[in-house]
Amino acid sequence: MSKQWGYTTAREWIGDSVLVHPEGEEALSLRLVKVIDKGAAGPYEQFSLLFSGAVDRFLRQGLYRVEHPSVGSALWMLVPVGQDEDGYVYEAAFSISKTAESSKREEKRV
Repeated sequence: MSKQWGYTTAREWIGDSVLVHPEGEEALSLRLVKVIDKGAAGPYEQFSLLFSGAVDRFLRQGLYRVEHPSVGSALWMLVPVGQDEDGYVYEAAFSISKTAESSKREEKRV
């Protein structure tokens, strides 16, 4: 990742696409459809990203290189969690060090 990011930043990307690179296969585009706040645990913020993918291409649970223009390239664990009328739905769950923005968000909750 080329910059620090978290839940609040990820919410700004709803509707954006990421490029997923399965090993030995053609890259696949997934669209971010939802960001779920899972709260904080000590010095970590926890959240999940839900992506919508094509109906004709399935990704097994695994570690994939994912690219987004705002954060660059990183390895993310993607888990298939369902299917809707648009295609397969995948989740990427995160527990990362709190950012300044997540600490402010947590203060507002208390």
